[in-house]
Amino acid sequence: MPTQISFNRYDYFGILFPGSLVTATIFLLFPEIISGINSYISTASGMVILFSAFFTFIGILMCYIVGLVVTSLGRWILEDIIIGKKIGYPGDILFNVKKQDRDDTSPSSRKKRIWLKVYRKPYSPDFINSFNKIFSEYFDSNLLKDQKDKFSLCFATVKEHCPATLDRLNVFISLYGLNRNLVAAFLILSGLVIAQAIKILNPLPLIWLILFTFLIYVHFKTFLKFFRTYGDEVFRTFFIFASEQLQKGKQKND
Repeated sequence: MPTQISFNRYDYFGILFPGSLVTATIFLLFPEIISGINSYISTASGMVILFSAFFTFIGILMCYIVGLVVTSLGRWILEDIIIGKKIGYPGDILFNVKKQDRDDTSPSSRKKRIWLKVYRKPYSPDFINSFNKIFSEYFDSNLLKDQKDKFSLCFATVKEHCPATLDRLNVFISLYGLNRNLVAAFLILSGLVIAQAIKILNPLPLIWLILFTFLIYVHFKTFLKFFRTYGDEVFRTFFIFASEQLQKGKQKND
């Protein structure tokens, strides 16, 4: 569903911050890495400042590269698997396309409906009918069945004609991207903590899993909130813009 917009400073933060979390945790859980770097720097007594600056640059670069890996992992797990195959994209949800489990009365289905209640709330039938009519008239074609194609056409129209909305979309993309990456980062941290507990044969580090589970839940809910808001903003802006343009065209014909 997401369509790339210009890269901005928020994207750097959304990549660098989760990457820094993962990199710092690796160094904390495996201090032998830091010890090796310190011993290497200490052998170059006359070039301590130069080496410090060099390793600072390397450290930032490493955090950014790790952040890119975290971003790819988050996009694959959250968007491709959880959203794409399980929950449904906002375009499917808003237009009441993905509704196969609403008649399921099993306990697991009821729990999922409760904590996904806001995300899975569709548009009203009246708005859906009005939107489909406007969409078909604006593009002079039959209603597209593929919601991804519908979203892409709406997004392209908004991007071309509604610069104010495009600025807001940049903010929504940055916010849901940051929270998506933080979910992936805390999943990785959970794995590192488990690996450390196995390494030292001590279950005490597993206490951190309680905090990480809570943070994963919070950031996943926030990710869903901005992910839905992003799609909703595109569809509603297109509806308003297309309605105005069609109305102007009818007035000219009259």
